[in-house]
Amino acid sequence: MLARSYQTWLSYTAETNPQDGFQPDCILLRNILSRVPAFLANGFSKDCKSPQFKLRHSESTNNNSTLYINGWSTWNISEGNCSLKEKIMHHQLLLGLQRSTQCYFTEDSPFSNWPGVQGEQKSPAQGNCLAILSFAWAYILSALWVEMQQSKGTRPAPTQRDDRIYYLCSQAKWTCDGDEDLAGDLEVDLGDIDDDAARWWTALLANGEGWRATITRDSKVYRSPWSISLAAAQSFKLRRTAHYQNSYSEIDIPPSSDQALQFLSDFCILHNTRSQSSVALAATLTFPFLNNMTAMLPLPKLNSCPIPSKTMSLALLPTSIYPSTPPFSPSRLETEIVFEEGKLLPYYMTLSCDSRGMQSLLCGSFFDPEVSCNLVSPWLEPIFSIIDPIIQRGDYGALAIVMGKRQPKLASLWLGAIISGMAQVTLPYVRNGSLSVELHASAWTSTIHSFINARPSIQCTIDNNGISRSDECRLLYLTESEGHSRVPVCPWKPFGTTLLCDTEIEVRQHAKCSGHYLQYLSWSWELTDGTSSIDRGFSTEIEFTEIFTNSGDIVSEVWKDRELKSELLSELATRSIFGWLRVTGYPRCEQDIYRHSWIDPDLEESDEEELDDGISAGKDGLRDAADIHNWIDSTFV
Repeated sequence: MLARSYQTWLSYTAETNPQDGFQPDCILLRNILSRVPAFLANGFSKDCKSPQFKLRHSESTNNNSTLYINGWSTWNISEGNCSLKEKIMHHQLLLGLQRSTQCYFTEDSPFSNWPGVQGEQKSPAQGNCLAILSFAWAYILSALWVEMQQSKGTRPAPTQRDDRIYYLCSQAKWTCDGDEDLAGDLEVDLGDIDDDAARWWTALLANGEGWRATITRDSKVYRSPWSISLAAAQSFKLRRTAHYQNSYSEIDIPPSSDQALQFLSDFCILHNTRSQSSVALAATLTFPFLNNMTAMLPLPKLNSCPIPSKTMSLALLPTSIYPSTPPFSPSRLETEIVFEEGKLLPYYMTLSCDSRGMQSLLCGSFFDPEVSCNLVSPWLEPIFSIIDPIIQRGDYGALAIVMGKRQPKLASLWLGAIISGMAQVTLPYVRNGSLSVELHASAWTSTIHSFINARPSIQCTIDNNGISRSDECRLLYLTESEGHSRVPVCPWKPFGTTLLCDTEIEVRQHAKCSGHYLQYLSWSWELTDGTSSIDRGFSTEIEFTEIFTNSGDIVSEVWKDRELKSELLSELATRSIFGWLRVTGYPRCEQDIYRHSWIDPDLEESDEEELDDGISAGKDGLRDAADIHNWIDSTFV
């Protein structure tokens, strides 16, 4: 396993110089969309009345409240003639927060000069607009969030009268205001824009908060999940065509989401942002996850004189993004990209508001369905021996390329998460074996994060009246046997087999059935009147992607005879999944397992040690190292 892991991940490091430009897949955010439903049923766009969703308020220890929206997913769990038909999973998505995500700038970002995409003609000094574009997308998402919850064509319901987006007092300064220029000022040329756009940009790029989107539910005021507060030391200074200056002072009505999309499109054309816009949107989708932390964005670096847009190879872009018939121009391409992403925002919003699901998508890139719980250490250790040097030298562009090769569907999300800082928060959890599992995000993106929702290649493996423990776990979960109604937190499958006579009755009843696995069908938004709104998702096609591997030509002699530094991660994973599997007790024939120190740490004689990063190491040593290796070899099937 050591050699296999090293070979696999080393293959991803070939041709990873971000200065050569990213592959087009790295910026195609829509690749992450599969079965994901539209947020809030897209406001019941065909109805004249806004739906009344069932909500839940959750109080935190700091007296802040979080608002969630209820729903459930429906899964088919049988393909054969069997009594097991469907499984319902209740789930909650974030709807509102009571604080804004703090945003800072980092000056040493590898994206200070955006490398662009392979195939596009580059300007000599590209710079980057990533933070500015992210702030624009945050507003657009927030405006759409308010609009989705408003009645259409009727007077607002009593619960919606205070739902609004509005300007605050804080505004970015103009270069002609007469204030002294400071060394840290970030000058932004907005070109020939009208007063409405000018007022919008002053709010968008203000220190602190220049705008706010809120709803009121049960007398509690909640902000949009994409609300931001600029806490950076630097300040923006804006410039536009002279004869318009300061003529916007009376404007107090913020633009709609559609108007803001046009303002963003104009900016993208002016500054030739091209590939940055979709990547910035991906970064913005991570803001709800970072709400209790901070978002660290690349310090904006704009050209003093915007460079006209240059051509880009149409073959690099999906056919749905560019027009197939003339006339065609680079500026039209900029507009098409922004507005095509705008059409998909309701689907992106659903993923973004599944904060745990967003993290599970990143964690899932390290999952391999062939790795069992007792082999987690030899799987993960070589991975970090390869990516740690990349991280230590701050080459996050190369890291984005590596992760994009590992899971191409999520390449754009990885790039956005690296830009915002979410990836840097998530990687330590992976390093310690804590891979988050959220089955909805997995189904909505057609990716696999756990053995529990992986489709078995054949029906349950039965040999000599035994069943594989991974199939046993799957049947226990699908049948909701006592103690097994919740999905295992451990994504790694258990090794070995169990005698059928020692399994729960539900397992024995369905062990010989065919087609018992999770097949996502639809999502239902729960309404206050007891009904629901069913959404089958952005795409009804199921296209689970294979993880890219190209390791055949790589020689890994260095790992063939290397010993593991620690088997702690294997120990923790084994204890976790067997604790879930045997929650009601172990059969007598498994006494060698439940008496093992990996399962029962109290049997270990050595003192508990600590990991370098401060996380408890448990019992890292065993009474006899040879015994555990023999046990692993003999029990892994």
